[in-house]
Amino acid sequence: MSKSTDPQKGSQPEEFDPSKAWLSASSSSTSTDPSTPQDASSKHETPPKRLSLSDAVETIKPADLLTVHTMPCGRDGLMTGIAGGVGMMGLRWVTGSPVMKAANWGVGTFVGASMLGWEYCRWQRRKEFEKMKRVVEVYDQRQAEIAREKKKRQEEEAEKRRLEEAEAAKRKWSLKFW
Repeated sequence: MSKSTDPQKGSQPEEFDPSKAWLSASSSSTSTDPSTPQDASSKHETPPKRLSLSDAVETIKPADLLTVHTMPCGRDGLMTGIAGGVGMMGLRWVTGSPVMKAANWGVGTFVGASMLGWEYCRWQRRKEFEKMKRVVEVYDQRQAEIAREKKKRQEEEAEKRRLEEAEAAKRKWSLKFW
């Protein structure tokens, strides 16, 4: 494990957390450690350690596997995988493959269909979020336009009222006979 210094915590070293590799990579170039020289030769630092599959697997907790159905697109991906896996297993078994071979095909199809279902759902969500973002932008623009028109109308009405009051004040003095 490598030790790094967190500028917010002072000089207390903390252990390397693979789930925060992006943080250590960005803070390594702006180190506040006085023992690290900040001259031209420090530009050629070694890149941070690349994360491996085992590092990624270590970040998965057993509780994560129990809550995968509550994640966005988790349920959709799993249902797609289950349906695809059962369908492929049944199809292979009906066509004469041994049960174990059909089950292997079913498991493989489950994994592939789950990943495809997950990615398709995520793609749909990204598109939906982009569309919602655009709708909000258009709505905000329209609200700003309405506010400008309302302000302009109020200014015109205030100017008209001021002119009418000025005319009324002139007429008031001009209509007095005594």
